[in-house]
Amino acid sequence: MKTISTFEGLKVKLRGIHNEKDLDTVWNWMNDVEVTQYLMTLSPMSFAYEKEYFSKVGLDPNHKKFAIEDKKTGEFIGVMDLTKINFLHRHATTGSVIGNKTYWGKGFGSDAKMLVLNYAFNTLNLKNVFSEVYNFNKRSLGALRKTGYQVIGKQKKSVYCNGQWHDKLLLCVTRKRFNKLWKRYGKELKVGLSKQS
Repeated sequence: MKTISTFEGLKVKLRGIHNEKDLDTVWNWMNDVEVTQYLMTLSPMSFAYEKEYFSKVGLDPNHKKFAIEDKKTGEFIGVMDLTKINFLHRHATTGSVIGNKTYWGKGFGSDAKMLVLNYAFNTLNLKNVFSEVYNFNKRSLGALRKTGYQVIGKQKKSVYCNGQWHDKLLLCVTRKRFNKLWKRYGKELKVGLSKQS
């Protein structure tokens, strides 16, 4: 089955999640403790639970779920969510996972985040987008800061992982702050696309 890309960035393409095609892969990621130690979920995850979750998300107008693909190879490498979309107060929350560990620390997550934030701010007309991250998740924290997020709050010692207590950080990026970054990113993207043609 041919897939249609929703957004294309410097390194990734985003498309809608396909329940039948993507479910097995995501379920495997959700049962990899090296992956889930950074998420607000716990392994093991039953296949039935993951399948039901996929179905519910697909019916929720306030939750947009995207598959992240390597732009060069087309490989499905992760998931990006825009959740808790509030059209009245114009805010939402992002969450993501690069489940394919060979892609960790190479900028694919931040590239995907730029595309989703552009959609949030410049298509949905949101004002603020939030995210939460554990303080020991340095890769995600770096990607969030790279895409304009700033730490606005902290829940001290609220997360227990690997035998220790950790802080959970609340971050926010505003439309104004993001669009300054998007302007520069857009120029890089035009250059990259022109080189391909």
